Amino acid sequence: MQKSLFVWLLFGTTYISQHIGFSFMSVTLIVLLRQHGASLDALSLMPLIVLPFSLRFLWSPVVERFGRSARGHFKNWLIPVQCLMIFCLLTITIINPITQIYTLFLVLLIFAAIIGFQDLALDGLVCSAFSQTERTTINSIQIGSGMLGNLVGGGLVILYPHLEWQGSILILSLISCIPLFFLIRFQEPTKTKIQTLPLRQGWFELFRFWHGKLTWLGMLFIYAIAFSGGFSILSPTLVDGGWSMTEIGMMMNYGVLIGLVAVISVVPLSKKFCRKKTVRIFTALQLISLIALLPLSFGKTDTLWAYLAVTACYLSFAPMFTLNSAIMMDLAAKSTTPTIAYTVQIAVAMLFSILASTLSLATADYFGYSATVLLSIGAALITLMTMPLIITRITA
Repeated sequence: MQKSLFVWLLFGTTYISQHIGFSFMSVTLIVLLRQHGASLDALSLMPLIVLPFSLRFLWSPVVERFGRSARGHFKNWLIPVQCLMIFCLLTITIINPITQIYTLFLVLLIFAAIIGFQDLALDGLVCSAFSQTERTTINSIQIGSGMLGNLVGGGLVILYPHLEWQGSILILSLISCIPLFFLIRFQEPTKTKIQTLPLRQGWFELFRFWHGKLTWLGMLFIYAIAFSGGFSILSPTLVDGGWSMTEIGMMMNYGVLIGLVAVISVVPLSKKFCRKKTVRIFTALQLISLIALLPLSFGKTDTLWAYLAVTACYLSFAPMFTLNSAIMMDLAAKSTTPTIAYTVQIAVAMLFSILASTLSLATADYFGYSATVLLSIGAALITLMTMPLIITRITA
């Protein structure tokens, strides 16, 4: 059926609310803590905040099985979950991020778990509310809304000196209230035929996918080190180099725009070259971007080197993420449960990214920023040499 502007706004605002919190945590919070003297060892815990979100596939059978009523299914999850997100954000306003960092860490863990439920319910609603031809449009809205959420959440680092902690979090809370207006009024389509897997069978399907794909699992971990190492040290190196929160925020938003341009380049390259060759091209670009980080890691934090590093990182980040997702879809298409197969791969890739970010910051704390970059360069070299071979093997 023809979708109204109301429906598109519902999904757009909900996706934005999902991304602004994570973006705020990964940019503004890291910069704030580093400016107030937090060690790299302490900052290495921050990527773990996203851990419950990356493990959301573990409770996907719960969301799928429970919550059905005459009014709908996924809507019954989204409304209370959105309210819990707002409650968590309001709770964070009374926490001092400097003196109560571990309390903040605990609340943010809960916040990430709640967003995990939101993401699962939102994906389920997309599948039930949109036809196959309409899903291309909603995927475009998802990507665009995610970029906008990153711009808003990360952009608060620019306004932070004026808004301070409570003001910044209150803005996030207000933005998170907007989807409720649409969710409450939305009439979820109901299916005449409903089939649900028993919980045990649903969880079994989550793990059965990896049978015979351990090389792909290992490749995802090695790639995560190459992928996350550079990003994890960007903000701390700039803070140590004397950059202000406003300057860092402007640079990161510039990087997001570069990433958006880079994603567009993937489409024509994917049409011109096979999957393996495209992966080689962008893995080589990833390697170059890591080399561009070396001057920054050795303390050269002037404007030229900093913008060169950010440009290189975002040029390679977005295309490689897109290509990895395409490979995951290729594998999922061969599975008898494609939705579960794709969700598991995305979740595991995010989990590895979190672990790699934690490892990278811990390495930087003990051995210096340059050691982290060199570790990532080594992982990128392994990826460049082995990824095409592994793709051939697992997609044959």
